[in-house]
Amino acid sequence: MGFAERVMPEQQEGDNREPYQLLHMGKTLIEIREKQYHQLLVKYGMNRLGMPGTEESRKRGEFFRGPLETCIKALKEIGTGNLYLFESNDISKIKKIELRKRGVNITPDQVALRSSPRFSAAEDLIEQMMTDAPTQRAMAKLADIRPVTTPETTTRRSPRLEGLEIVMDGKELDRLRKADKRAVATVQQLARIRRSPRLQNI
Repeated sequence: MGFAERVMPEQQEGDNREPYQLLHMGKTLIEIREKQYHQLLVKYGMNRLGMPGTEESRKRGEFFRGPLETCIKALKEIGTGNLYLFESNDISKIKKIELRKRGVNITPDQVALRSSPRFSAAEDLIEQMMTDAPTQRAMAKLADIRPVTTPETTTRRSPRLEGLEIVMDGKELDRLRKADKRAVATVQQLARIRRSPRLQNI
């Protein structure tokens, strides 16, 4: 999607880093709600489990001991989302409770991820190539070019070459359309490349 959703802290004055460089300082909604839930469980008297001898304040486990009613109470206290209660094995009797409380909604920021200018330019070129009818014809011609064979050597076309994409700019495609010797030779060299199966998805 090109972005990450995080609840970001306020950027300090003088901090000129790009938003994507501060992603490690943000929290997801899941992280925030889970922390609230654990704090409420402790507040309502449930015991957080941990290794024997671990101080209570240093326990970080996600397992608690206590009545189920306390878990439900803590979830309701969070005040947002949907709470489903399974009171029996009958699926038709699942109870859904929509939790709503004022002042509990948190809106995460959509932080744009870092993008390479080279990749952006390549994406633009590919999009242009796909919408340019003459270019499509040139690519069709490119697909018809076969490797040159000589009596001394035999070039084997491996099935692993299927799906190999060659990206060119407008100038290079014009040269190929005009059957420029150097452009054709380059394509023939590319056709001889022996591709490893590990590289097929690159």
